[in-house]
Amino acid sequence: MPALIRLLVLLAALGALAPRPAGASPSKEFVEARTVFRAGQYGEAIALFNGLLYPTSQLSDQQELADAHLLLAVCYFETGKRDFAVREFEEALALFQRIGHGESIEAALIYNGYAQALNLSGQREDALAQID
Repeated sequence: MPALIRLLVLLAALGALAPRPAGASPSKEFVEARTVFRAGQYGEAIALFNGLLYPTSQLSDQQELADAHLLLAVCYFETGKRDFAVREFEEALALFQRIGHGESIEAALIYNGYAQALNLSGQREDALAQID
């Protein structure tokens, strides 16, 4: 993956790590998963985020839910699980659009990561469609 695209995807993920206002505190499990993610322990973070998101989401705040899917996508991407990364990027993008952030800089950076994951998982035509 070109270094610039990788950097942009990681910057988008870091945007998801920004502190939330006190009234919108994430659950302890979400905080723990973000901490593990920040430490670069992607395998452990995958387990934690999966526990929060599947089989049903434990997160009620839509921004936190979108952030969790984004961070899980990056974890999968960084561990070479491109097909899983694609699924999580799709979930994150759908949630970002639903909460009105579909046209944000963060969403544009997520689209780049999504396109890279598609390309690396052998879905070149779909990847090209994302960047048009």
